[in-house]
Amino acid sequence: MAKDAVANLAAYLQWVSAVLSSGEGVFWIDKNGWKAGTGAMNSTHFGAKNSFFWTDFTGEKMNSVAPEFLFDTKKPFLNTPVDIEKLPSFRLQKPLESYSNIGKERYEKAVVSVKNEAKNGNIWVLNLAQKLSGELKNPLSLLRFFAHYLKKYAPKTGGIVWTKNEKFVCMSPEIFITQSEKTLETFPIKGTGSREYLEKNEKEIAELRMVTDLLRNDLGQISTSVSALSERKLTPRGEFFHAHSHISAQLKTGQLTKKMYQKLLPAGSVSGAPKRSVCQVISKSETAERALYCGTFGHFETPQKMQSLLLIRTLFANGSRWEYGTGAGITHLSDPKAEWKETLTKAEILLQCSS
Repeated sequence: MAKDAVANLAAYLQWVSAVLSSGEGVFWIDKNGWKAGTGAMNSTHFGAKNSFFWTDFTGEKMNSVAPEFLFDTKKPFLNTPVDIEKLPSFRLQKPLESYSNIGKERYEKAVVSVKNEAKNGNIWVLNLAQKLSGELKNPLSLLRFFAHYLKKYAPKTGGIVWTKNEKFVCMSPEIFITQSEKTLETFPIKGTGSREYLEKNEKEIAELRMVTDLLRNDLGQISTSVSALSERKLTPRGEFFHAHSHISAQLKTGQLTKKMYQKLLPAGSVSGAPKRSVCQVISKSETAERALYCGTFGHFETPQKMQSLLLIRTLFANGSRWEYGTGAGITHLSDPKAEWKETLTKAEILLQCSS
């Protein structure tokens, strides 16, 4: 493991020790290292210094919190690291597809239905999701699961929320919005597979192009000088690659307000284009409410310095159940069997990080 990854894991094990004592906490990883909080999660306003926030898919529901105690690489923990292997384990006993809320046949039928919407010109691209879920014997197993993820992947982004009302493990590779003073950036992902597949597949290439145009338009609602710094880049992610673009824009003022942020939601890469039409199709095509899945999770270091992730590749605790949403981008060129397979590929992390 790289030096920064070792530091992130060491800090996380101390954070777990603190959370087991205090009961609540947030742990966050970005390219600059780790940040964390423990103790009471005090409600605060969007954009508050040293705060964390998360939203649902539509952006209508948002939690912004300022933890009672704050820690980061400059102010580290002094706790004794927890022996993570003594916590309950998270382990799947059956094949991934057996945990699907709709199953292969119904998902493929939904893909065909969405393809027809595209052929009729009602939509261009739509992210069609399903949810995997199973029994969660002990939510503490999520804490152990995330430690295994940090060891295996040494990620540059991600985090975990552990409060009385919400518990989830975010392993998202997709940075939604970053803010540095007046500069906003976004990195939409569209396309998952081998390098050879992504380099040649017309459907995947067109899908990212459409979503990039959508994100340009979305940023244009709240900023100026919107431009794509990179139209398409392939990034390794474990056993496969992602294709993403890089878009930049300039705020008219230095403050990104809650209202401005909500205008960008739902995020284009996990909804589709045109956004109003695809949201209507999603509501009638998916049998499970997305809730926090495909929402966002972020951290404000200062009111002018922020980063947020999309809540994809995220393992949620929902009472006595665990839930994991996974989806694929559908266009008129989609192969239903391939799209079903892609959703399961994105869920293999549940097997790879189990213990």
